[in-house]
Amino acid sequence: MNTQAQFNAAYMAAQDPRVITASAIDDLMDRQAALIALARLGLKISPAIFMNGWDAFVLMSAGTMFGYPWLPGMLDASWQFGPSGVIIPTIRPADSIDVVDPVNCDLATLFPQFNPPPAVYAPTLTGPFVGTPWNPEYPGYYNATGNGALEQAQMQDGQTIEENGVKYAPFKLTGAIGYTDLWKLVS
Repeated sequence: MNTQAQFNAAYMAAQDPRVITASAIDDLMDRQAALIALARLGLKISPAIFMNGWDAFVLMSAGTMFGYPWLPGMLDASWQFGPSGVIIPTIRPADSIDVVDPVNCDLATLFPQFNPPPAVYAPTLTGPFVGTPWNPEYPGYYNATGNGALEQAQMQDGQTIEENGVKYAPFKLTGAIGYTDLWKLVS
């Protein structure tokens, strides 16, 4: 049997640190924007826990008690309230959160500690990814090729790519109209 403290500790340890950081943002609109951006990267995020600060043990206990198999994720439309109670969508969204019995679940199996992605990204497309120098006045910044820009979209924060024995990190140069995908020389 798990205690509330054990369950909450395991649940939080299994989360991507970026989610924990985003959930601590004071401004509600900024917090929501950060969590939605992370959810769009494919992370499953409970808005009840990370947006509203609900206790994970209590939320899962309520979900178990009411027989809910899942709870909405950050990108799901909110559940609606009708005359007979909560109206749950009939189609389970892709980023929904599985409800587990927090007292009787195997914490080690359900919530393994978060392991960050490898530091060097393994490309899925063929190179070259790094193009010509961006601006001679700013050495160390290079244009991204078409495949380089596509690879950048798949990379996670802190990851680098290696091409011809040189490491580069993705860099987005924000301009007045959109942004430019660049590579920044790392080593």
